Amino acid sequence: MKTFRMAAAFLAVWVCLPAAAETVVAPDKVPTPAQKKAVEKVIEQALDTDMPSVEDFLVGTVELNDDGRPDLIIHMQGIEWCGSSGCAAFAILATTQGFSSKPIEFPNFGERVTVRDAVHKGMHDLSFDDSRHVFVWTGKQYD
Repeated sequence: MKTFRMAAAFLAVWVCLPAAAETVVAPDKVPTPAQKKAVEKVIEQALDTDMPSVEDFLVGTVELNDDGRPDLIIHMQGIEWCGSSGCAAFAILATTQGFSSKPIEFPNFGERVTVRDAVHKGMHDLSFDDSRHVFVWTGKQYD
């Protein structure tokens, strides 16, 4: 009976604790010169192309890997990057030297990314727009 009371008390306290807030990011800012340079470098290296419309993107910042440096969420704009499922998007992780040269590709999305509290292999889980599907970091990509 004592164990039951302790478990019930613990459950009552646990249920009453507020859940940690998820972070919603809407990449809607014009990039800074440093952010623009990082994106141009990633696009040129990753896509092996020199797209003329690299100017057409918006940026948001959020902590994806809890290293204390805000990472970039890049949401491409323009006809070359968008389709019926939204626009191309990716993340660029911040490093001690600036930003990584390797993008983390995201599914196309419309307006926002929800960074969830759960972490897998060092990266927060993500959802896009109003989708209930949760993308989990596999160590190499979000799946």
